[in-house]
Amino acid sequence: MKQTLFRVAAFALMALPVSAQMAAAQDTACPPTEGAATPLLENAKSLVIAGKYAEFFAAVAPGSDPSSEQMKKALEGLQKIAPEGFKTCSTLVHRQENTGLVQEVVFFGTSAAPALSLYISSAEIDGTPSVLSFLLSPDFENAFEKLR
Repeated sequence: MKQTLFRVAAFALMALPVSAQMAAAQDTACPPTEGAATPLLENAKSLVIAGKYAEFFAAVAPGSDPSSEQMKKALEGLQKIAPEGFKTCSTLVHRQENTGLVQEVVFFGTSAAPALSLYISSAEIDGTPSVLSFLLSPDFENAFEKLR
C-alpha cells in the first residue's frame, strides 16, 4: 500500500485571511498554465515551496490541531524530505468547474530531496474561499487519483 504523509478532508467553514492569501498569491510560485490562478491555492503552494509546512496546514485546515500526533508526524516527515522547501513547483492539472469548484495537482521538486505531490480542491463556502480537500504525498499517483 502506498504511503501518504498527511491526508485530511477539511470543510473549512472558518473564515481565512483572504487579503493575506491574495497578497501572497501575487508572487505566485507555480501558477496554472490555463485558467485563472486561485489566491487561496497559490498561497498554499507558496507555503509548501518555501518549506513553511506548519503554516500550510494552518491555511488549508484551520480547524486542525497542530499538536496532534498525526500533525507532528506529517511535519516531521516533510522536514525530513525537504527541510528548506523546494526549488521547483509545477501545477500539472488545474480544473475549474462552472460550480466554482477548483482542483489542482501540483508537483514540487528539488535536486536534494524526493519529489512531493499535492492534490488540493477549493470553493467558496458562504462567500469565503475554502479548501475542501487536500492530499500531500511523495507518491504522485496518490495525488493524481484524487481528481474527480
